[in-house]
Amino acid sequence: MSFLAALLALSPQGDAGAELLYRTLSTKIEDAKTLRAEWSAAIGDGRRQFALIAGSLKAKGKDRWIVETEIKEGVFRLETGPAAVLQSDGRRVIPTGREGVVSGEALTPAALGREIRHALVTALIGRPMDLVAGGGVESGENREPLPQMGPIKSAGREKVGTREALILESTLKAGEHTLALRLWVDAESKLPIKREMTDQGISWTETFSTLILDEEIPDSVFAYQSRHRLAQSRASQVAESVRLYARFTGRAPGTLEDLIRRPAGLEPEIFYPPGGFVLGGTVPRDPWGRPFELRADAEGVRIVSLGADGKPGGSGDDEDVQVGVPAATRRAVGSGGGRLDRQFAARIELELLAAAVRAYLAAYGELPRTKAALWERPEWAEVWPEGGWIGADEFPNDPWGEPYRVVRGNCFVRVQVSDPKARLILASAVRSEERARLDEAARPRLSAADRAELLQIFGELGDDDLETREKAEARLARWGSAALELLEARAKSEKDREARSRLEHARDMMPPVPAPWRGELAPLLVGVTGSGGGDLQQRANERKASTSLQTLAAAEADFRSNDRDGNRVNDFWTGDVAGLYTLKDPDGNMIKLIELGVALADAAPLGAGAAQGRYVAPSTLGTLRPKAGYYFRAMTHDTSSGKSEPYAISTGGEPDLGKVHHLSSFGFCAYPAEYGVSGTRTFIINEGNTIAWKDTMGEPVLEFPSDAELAAGWQKLN
Repeated sequence: MSFLAALLALSPQGDAGAELLYRTLSTKIEDAKTLRAEWSAAIGDGRRQFALIAGSLKAKGKDRWIVETEIKEGVFRLETGPAAVLQSDGRRVIPTGREGVVSGEALTPAALGREIRHALVTALIGRPMDLVAGGGVESGENREPLPQMGPIKSAGREKVGTREALILESTLKAGEHTLALRLWVDAESKLPIKREMTDQGISWTETFSTLILDEEIPDSVFAYQSRHRLAQSRASQVAESVRLYARFTGRAPGTLEDLIRRPAGLEPEIFYPPGGFVLGGTVPRDPWGRPFELRADAEGVRIVSLGADGKPGGSGDDEDVQVGVPAATRRAVGSGGGRLDRQFAARIELELLAAAVRAYLAAYGELPRTKAALWERPEWAEVWPEGGWIGADEFPNDPWGEPYRVVRGNCFVRVQVSDPKARLILASAVRSEERARLDEAARPRLSAADRAELLQIFGELGDDDLETREKAEARLARWGSAALELLEARAKSEKDREARSRLEHARDMMPPVPAPWRGELAPLLVGVTGSGGGDLQQRANERKASTSLQTLAAAEADFRSNDRDGNRVNDFWTGDVAGLYTLKDPDGNMIKLIELGVALADAAPLGAGAAQGRYVAPSTLGTLRPKAGYYFRAMTHDTSSGKSEPYAISTGGEPDLGKVHHLSSFGFCAYPAEYGVSGTRTFIINEGNTIAWKDTMGEPVLEFPSDAELAAGWQKLN
């Protein structure tokens, strides 16, 4: 059981006075009409503080509440970042901020609201806090059982600041751990002031700065839907259209009209989709019927709405909305002909449809349940965009004349063409004449003004003043690879040795990148997760997958050096992934060198009775399922030397456990369980202990690639 999840649901018993005080505290909090609390929680070992977490709670009744937690200082697995917010508007539970997901029918607003109130009575950071660690709040078989509390005892009195506090002590049985608990209760208000839980020398100390009951809190505090949120969602859709325009044309649009029809000055060799860069042929307006503004200045490109009052500044619905757009690369995607143009057009429409789904999610805190939800207003929707979310009353057809498909899961929506693999064109399949056209269109397009600005930056890079050079480096970084060709020419012609050295350093810090058309030859599907995290959730899953691969490599080193299976040979285990947990040592105990969750995520475990009966099938230990959205596989062959050699061989050990070892090599891969939703990267690792990744469309890699293949198609993970 996790340290955080252990802090929930205690039932007092034992000493009558302590139990009475505890029941009084419990009743006051659980029966309060409203609650408002602010707290901080510190984790440490007495000598140093590991993490500092701040949080707040507002609640009205049992089904309307907002819990917010933020890691102020963090180490190890607790990383600082945006606050995690778990909110209920009385209709549904909505997570936002950090990665996380709320799932399970049992987690109704009232059910989770009762848990949150009870957490105030017992230990404040309960299951909602799991969002901070990026794990999420789940129900059903994934939910850990509640811990059990021992007898409650009185431990005297103590001053906490200026307040007299009564101290309660108890123990908490959480999994294999027994934790010591102390609770300081205000002698006058009978409300908690401070709590401390200690386990194996690590303490978690919570301190309340505010805890107020039964004050007036307006209903509007808990409302999720608003015109301002709708404006933010619609602005994000427009920003996505601008981003796609810049991605394909290499420049920002002059006006939003450029998203609808091809600008007269756009070179004919640059690709422009038949339907433009918007859905339904019109640019969305803000909720007050006004067009969004496209602003471009030294700060970059932004999509702006001035709110309900149409004036700068303001609060509530009057507050301005601004959504930034990444800088254009000045490198365009060219028109490649019929089949490539269809591929590019489908990529754009899929991105726009996914943006509509994300906007719907941001506006309502939930994914659309059907296609029609993007154009048919549900009864519960308090705000609704003009023209719906896709500007039409039906889904568009793809460039091949077939309707785009929508695949919906419990916590994701995936938009795709009917058969993404069949429609995909790989870069290796692009013909030489097509490649020549595309590469030519991808050359940086610099105007005379652009060149003049770059030459000025190059000159400042050679300035003697450090501050001037640093500003020039920052300006140059915004140009990216578009400046590379001109930078190389300037470095070659520079006479001053020191200035040339700085220019060459700037060039080396700006490695060449592939032509942009290569990135558009990608799978024709886009996934949206329902956590509110979107791409953040995918990146979190990918980080966890790569970390799990590192633990597999560490387990292999342990297995080999310590002869964990007792076969009297220092060899690696290559039979599967799960065996690094379930294989029995000579004494009949499972070796457990990896987490059980990784073993249960093995997509191809050995059968029961393998390895001469020394192997325990992982299915007997739990449900086989992905870990953080990823499956794991042991590779079958090693081609790193240029020829294919099997990983699983017999190494002649005593006893001989079969073809489940290798003397010097191993290989593992991690790949997304829901490609485009739980992740897009496939990761690999071998005995060299370096992780590489590649987009394989979610397919596992069972042969470790050669050095040439690694250099050509894989990226090392920093």
